[in-house]
Amino acid sequence: MTKKVPLLIVSILLLLVSIGGIIYFMVSAGNSIPRNTTVITSEVVEAYCDSEIKQSLSMPFIILFAASIMSLSTVAKMERYGDNFNKIMIMELVIVVIIGVFFLYTPVKKIMDIKNNDPRIETVQLTDKYTRRRRRSTNYYATFSNGATDRITSREYDAYQYGQEFYVIMCGDTCIDTFDTITYSVAEGLA
Repeated sequence: MTKKVPLLIVSILLLLVSIGGIIYFMVSAGNSIPRNTTVITSEVVEAYCDSEIKQSLSMPFIILFAASIMSLSTVAKMERYGDNFNKIMIMELVIVVIIGVFFLYTPVKKIMDIKNNDPRIETVQLTDKYTRRRRRSTNYYATFSNGATDRITSREYDAYQYGQEFYVIMCGDTCIDTFDTITYSVAEGLA
């Protein structure tokens, strides 16, 4: 019983840190995107790149959240595991590290693309749009003539037409965001 209390405290602290990190990065990502603008300027491009980095930085906290939930569950069942408790905790740690490496590859690649490449704006056409059905939701995607794919809303999915032109903010191979050419224009010197 004496071993259980410190482990519970550490697990709860990890849970709180992970929730704080997720909230901070997701809220700050949303707040850094300029609202009510129809002209894509260098400041707008920089803000979208900054938002993309912040969204990517929330992923380690999501993994930490899952790890802390697993840890709390294991510590709560400590007596049932008996002498196998240490083995189970080590096995869970190994599983979390393996899953973490798998899920962190994309955010790290995205951050490296943004940090190592200057953003550019490309004019492209919509070549494909498709959906991916998940358990309780559907994700919508658009593919463009430069090979970039962007996740879009269901409203955008319905409104976008094949061959329609868009401005795409790209950093290396990473598509930051898309803007339709009917609503948005690009500031001189950026296109």
